[in-house]
Amino acid sequence: MGTRGLPIRDDVSPNELRRLARHERDPAAARRMYAIASALEGMARAEAARLAGMERQALRDAVVRYNTEGVNLARISQLAPIRKNFASGDRCERRG
Repeated sequence: MGTRGLPIRDDVSPNELRRLARHERDPAAARRMYAIASALEGMARAEAARLAGMERQALRDAVVRYNTEGVNLARISQLAPIRKNFASGDRCERRG
C-alpha cells in the first residue's frame, strides 16, 4: 500500500496535454489526455478516470500506451472496426 502505481512519463506537461485535448477531434482520445493530465498533477487515478468518463483500468491501459508512444499514441483510438463486405460474401476487411 502507499505506492502510486504505474509511473507516467512527464516529458509533456499536464497543461500541454489539456491544450492538446481541447483541440483533439476524437472525444475518446481527448478523455484519455484529460485523465492522464489529472493523474500527472497528483489526482488519484480512480478519480481522474471517473472525471474523464472512463474506467480506472482504461486509464491504466492509456498510461501504458502513453508511456510507450507519447502523445501521438494517446490520440489513436482502437483499430477501425472490422466489417463484412456483403457484396463479396463473408470476406472481412479492415476499414481505415
